[in-house]
Amino acid sequence: MGRDESGQSRPRDSVFTTVTWDGLCHFADFQTHLNRLTNHAERLRLMLPENLESEIKRAFDKIQSLQNGELNQPMGLVKIVIDCNSQSTVQLSARPITLRDEEIEAITVPAPRWNRKITGTKHGDWAPYHQARVKADSEGSDLALLVHEFSIIDGDRASPILLDEDGVVWYSNSEQGGLF
Repeated sequence: MGRDESGQSRPRDSVFTTVTWDGLCHFADFQTHLNRLTNHAERLRLMLPENLESEIKRAFDKIQSLQNGELNQPMGLVKIVIDCNSQSTVQLSARPITLRDEEIEAITVPAPRWNRKITGTKHGDWAPYHQARVKADSEGSDLALLVHEFSIIDGDRASPILLDEDGVVWYSNSEQGGLF
């Protein structure tokens, strides 16, 4: 990732999305993710590769053979990052989906704030999320919820979708800083 003089990542260094992968060769809602990458890149004033889809497929072919030497992997997530400081290179990383069917404990931390165009995009400044995760781990919590004006905006490692006791589902919108 591109960094400033202090080594910090900046919001306009990269854009990313995380897709569900079937463990073989299919991404869930791939076109929707490509559209989101494009829309967020426009808001961040980033240039994506003209051949974005083929670049992603080429990068995917490289990581697919590196995953335990097998083509049939467990279902997981693939993070697609377009690093716009190094000639718009495409970087992919895969990880398994871990499901926890249990209550979790969370702490709250202040949600980072950026300008209006950056807030609500999947951008390159991940430092506040890493710091929140380290704080949650150091306090023995499972998760840090990032809060702004009494609303949960995001989570340190995933976008939270909350279900209240009345059965109402809630998530923050992009104006609040949510990433949907």
